[in-house]
Amino acid sequence: MARFIWFCVILIFVILVARKRGNSFAQKPISDRIQTEFDEKVVEYVTSHMQTVQNTYYDVLGVPSGASQAQISSAYKKLVKKYHPDHNPDKDAAEQFMKIMDAYEVLRTKEKRAEYDKLLLQKYKRIFIINASVQNLRHTIADMLKISPKAIKFTQTGDVFINDVSANCWCSTGGFFVYYEPIISEHKKFSHATYEVIVLTSYTTVELKQMIALNFGCQFEDVELTDDGSVLIRGEYALCWRLSKNEYFEYYAPVD
Repeated sequence: MARFIWFCVILIFVILVARKRGNSFAQKPISDRIQTEFDEKVVEYVTSHMQTVQNTYYDVLGVPSGASQAQISSAYKKLVKKYHPDHNPDKDAAEQFMKIMDAYEVLRTKEKRAEYDKLLLQKYKRIFIINASVQNLRHTIADMLKISPKAIKFTQTGDVFINDVSANCWCSTGGFFVYYEPIISEHKKFSHATYEVIVLTSYTTVELKQMIALNFGCQFEDVELTDDGSVLIRGEYALCWRLSKNEYFEYYAPVD
């Protein structure tokens, strides 16, 4: 009887410690939980395959990426007066003045600014999570935010939507899947008419079939990947599959 009581006490202690650790982890902002599943070498490897920018042209002018053309023009005029070599004898003023001129040259016209923004969309500000698949990323984000994985959608455009509102981006690089904050943030609303949803990813068709079977609660033999890109469960259509440009397989929901 005494052993049983001691066992119960120890079990309760372990549960309380686990809850405390889990709660302290959940209370941290998502930006502080960058890496939980891979070591520093993996983080270094992934970041070496991605591109980042320390100071954008928006940073140089001191305006947000969503600033209006009027805001950009106003910021430029103030900075030109401050750093113009004729008015500022500081040795660094001339260099800063040239940076301001370069930034304004690009951001002052809608066409050049649009091209610049496209380049920035391919670069990241912060990496939040690295994982082995889209589904693992989804579950990690869901655990962090204490929400259902069903509320999180990964799209073919590289956007991540949470409750149908855009929330950062994802990509595949160096064999890993990355959830990151882009340099340029765009506010978007999810629509089945616009976005394909990536449900599962795998590097082999066998594993993809296994995961689809698990997802549907059926047998491996019940899943068929057809040559035309359809997925059949016991002969019934169940979304699509394909080989991505990054050489992994996707199980996805096409646009309506």
